[in-house]
Amino acid sequence: MWLAAGSTFQSGTLPTAWEASDNADRAVGQVNLADSTSNDWYITGVQLEVGENATPFEHRPYDVELARCERYYYVHADGSGRAVGPGAMYNSSSAYVNIKFPVTMRGDPSVEISSETNFRFFSGNNLSVPTSMGIWSQSNPTNEFITMSGLTGKTQGHAGFADTNDAACKLAFSAEL
Repeated sequence: MWLAAGSTFQSGTLPTAWEASDNADRAVGQVNLADSTSNDWYITGVQLEVGENATPFEHRPYDVELARCERYYYVHADGSGRAVGPGAMYNSSSAYVNIKFPVTMRGDPSVEISSETNFRFFSGNNLSVPTSMGIWSQSNPTNEFITMSGLTGKTQGHAGFADTNDAACKLAFSAEL
């Protein structure tokens, strides 16, 4: 893997068949990763070992790796028309919406809400857009209650549900280190 090479190793021609070793042909066509701080290099399927004895290659299935990632960051709703969760009106203008995480998060998460106007709360025949949203003070690693305030035309105690109404909508939880 050549990440950078000088003209000594890329001044020849790209081999198209087996040939004798020639330094000038070793890195022909190589893009110099070190020529800018904005360059990116992606690599996967490599396991680095310390010492002389290699261990078996560790491969985790996608679902296992996803669960490990969701302990730290979980996107619950992203885009328009996504269900957020069931809720209930705790007074005539505010609701709690319950969100159960797919795995227990590493700690009490913080919330990332794109914009309150990207969400809606349905209760009875009435749809309303909140003016503010946040995390209920009883945050925990297994589920979260989102508060939606500034709702209109609602009745305390009525059940409902929340969804998204904009392609730019995002509701995410972070329990980063």
